[in-house]
Amino acid sequence: MNEKIRYIVALSVLVGILLLARNSVVGASVSSGQNEELLQKESQVDNAVQAAKPGTVKPPPGDVVIIHSGSYSIGGFCNFTVEFISTDISVHISLEHPLPRPLPDKVHAVRQGCRVTYYQRPAGVRIDEFTSAMGTSTICFAAFPDKNSKIYFFNVYSDEPIWGPTIETKVEKGIACSDAGKSGVYVGTFEIP
Repeated sequence: MNEKIRYIVALSVLVGILLLARNSVVGASVSSGQNEELLQKESQVDNAVQAAKPGTVKPPPGDVVIIHSGSYSIGGFCNFTVEFISTDISVHISLEHPLPRPLPDKVHAVRQGCRVTYYQRPAGVRIDEFTSAMGTSTICFAAFPDKNSKIYFFNVYSDEPIWGPTIETKVEKGIACSDAGKSGVYVGTFEIP
């Protein structure tokens, strides 16, 4: 009988605790001796988990105005690297879709390119050629596997524009790059034999 009373008391205490803590959350408090860096890292992990949820990845902007030297991704489609010597130059780069004209015969058709336009600041006057006295610039696209990738250029600002390959396309580690010293549209493609 004594044992039954103990079980009834223990059960009553347990039910009482459950009723008191009905909707309360039990948590640990931070003591003054705990490392604050650990708490910050936990917060960063929580933020990374939130950022990794589906639909949260956004491509880089497809329209960029550049006034500082550096490397930039344009819409995740092309990469543009510029080193300014002259400080009064800006570059406007945007995705070009559709292309201004079809590519020539025997050149693989692509749907879009990147338009590069240089400007003199602050007046905003277009510059047709970004000379070596002004700085250097390179445009890159993903290379086509097992193809002779080339970058083609179209001078949209010319009176009689035509598509043509840039002077030199360098392909390394799956990336095709070329000098981008002229205002116009650039595309990464390959020639069809």
